[in-house]
Amino acid sequence: MTLRPPSPAASLLALPWLVLAACTAPGSGTVGDDDADPSGGDDDGHAGEVAPSPPPQPPGAGFAEVRVDPVADPVLSPGATVGVLAAVAQGSRADAWDARILLGDGASVAISPRAPLPPGGIVEARWDLAGPDGEPVAPGTYTLETRLWRGAERVASWSAQVRSVRLGPVSVALRAAGDGGAMEVPLLYHRTGGVRRNYYTIPEEQAEWSLPAPGPGESDLDAAPGQPRTAPEPWTDLESPPVDGDGVPLATGASLPAAFVAGSRVVAEVVLGATALHGEEVVPAGVPADGLPLRVVATGFSPSEPVGEGSPAVLESLASPAPLVGRYPQDLALRFEWLGEDGTWHPVPGQAEVALVVYGTAGPSTAGDGAAAPGPYDAWVQVVDEVAGWVGGATADPTEVAALVQRGVLYDSGLVYDTRSGASSYTSYSGGDWERSRFDLGDYLRRADGEVVNCSDCASIVATYANMMGCDLEYLIVGWDFDLNFIRAVGVEDFTEFPFGAPYGGGFSYHAVTSPDSGGTIYDGTLAIDGDADPMSAPSVETPPDGVDGEWYLWALSSEWDSIGYVYEARTSID
Repeated sequence: MTLRPPSPAASLLALPWLVLAACTAPGSGTVGDDDADPSGGDDDGHAGEVAPSPPPQPPGAGFAEVRVDPVADPVLSPGATVGVLAAVAQGSRADAWDARILLGDGASVAISPRAPLPPGGIVEARWDLAGPDGEPVAPGTYTLETRLWRGAERVASWSAQVRSVRLGPVSVALRAAGDGGAMEVPLLYHRTGGVRRNYYTIPEEQAEWSLPAPGPGESDLDAAPGQPRTAPEPWTDLESPPVDGDGVPLATGASLPAAFVAGSRVVAEVVLGATALHGEEVVPAGVPADGLPLRVVATGFSPSEPVGEGSPAVLESLASPAPLVGRYPQDLALRFEWLGEDGTWHPVPGQAEVALVVYGTAGPSTAGDGAAAPGPYDAWVQVVDEVAGWVGGATADPTEVAALVQRGVLYDSGLVYDTRSGASSYTSYSGGDWERSRFDLGDYLRRADGEVVNCSDCASIVATYANMMGCDLEYLIVGWDFDLNFIRAVGVEDFTEFPFGAPYGGGFSYHAVTSPDSGGTIYDGTLAIDGDADPMSAPSVETPPDGVDGEWYLWALSSEWDSIGYVYEARTSID
């Protein structure tokens, strides 16, 4: 995660504060435990002993108002401070003031040495969260004390708790929100650890983004004192998740993609780090902060409830991070707020940035048997990424997505039709059964057998790609032995009625296409047809079959259209 310092603060008078108190009555304020003369050694920035309590304050001494900025994280926001802003009551006998931090065990550190009261009686002091030795203090709760003096006599004091904390996520999980229609889509890696057909679906319970488990000398949040651990960037390998030395997928330490049905709102479950480094020691991070409610906020999300012990902070998106089908990088800037006594929330300086990738699909995968079967029929990351690029946030309508898949296969996949023999490279029919098509998707994605394909391959690609994005296509066989009108095959430059060479290459023994409705509508990734009134002759009007009427498609494909038809219909299986 990237840690950003806040913008330079304006005057402290413009900041929100925790404590608002009128302290003009005799004896008002909180009397501290150390009443030593400010010329003594306990207020020069070094540890000192706690002195006896003073006698009651005389009339007229005290503060009219005190405000405290109570919490900061010096790593989340380098240079961050806590502080006090005080208005001395009119009529106070005081002529000087100072402020210090009580560290416990009799130690203290001066944050504003004794000085004359300024005109107007407004005093302010900031603490950089360092101890007497100048090193950062451990996360925890400390006492900030502001005192008023007249000569060597302390006439009033005010104290409040301030906190040094370490704030930051160790994991962020994205889940579908509980409203109607929201749905997460499982994603699958198909070549885990570089092994062919080694399938791995990202577990539902695994957080998409997480820091790795702490190593020796590390805490949840820190790699070294004052140095946050390096956060993962979005994982870019589309074939395999990160794996260990044995090839086992890592459960933490990565930013893996998530997919949701387009339009789904999501919740982000943010687990905050429980430990930090203080010197070489692993210590509690100070969250939840004792007596001070903290919450997590992010742009585009509703705030979390106050952070509780051992529970994730849950933020719900106000809109879908994936409104349409596409790829949506998410730079989630997590910020933190504390609750003032006035019931309003105020920012803690700094933010932690979490980088994620979210895909939008048209629906859950219908590949395989049409029921999102486990194993190779979950949506493949590489397929989803490629289709997301073709659609590019243009639509979430399944019919339009299928059309863009057809166009992507025909125009943007780099495929070339086999004009020599029309043989398939990645699709087979088990036992010669036209209803048992098998598609080697993994080899196709690598173009292991080259880029030359036939209609069976293109039908497999269109159907599988579209179905993994939530469409519902089956492949159909057009039969048998028929001539062709003018077509332009995938990867071929010109329209021709003789794709295999004139005069003897002017027909198909069969042809494979895809359809959502048994041939009523056709998506064909193999070829573009001549869409003019005379498809049997040139010139031709290039028309991609991207959801065209099935009867019209046969008429445009072949002059023998009335003697051919859709003779087999089935789902494509994946090897």
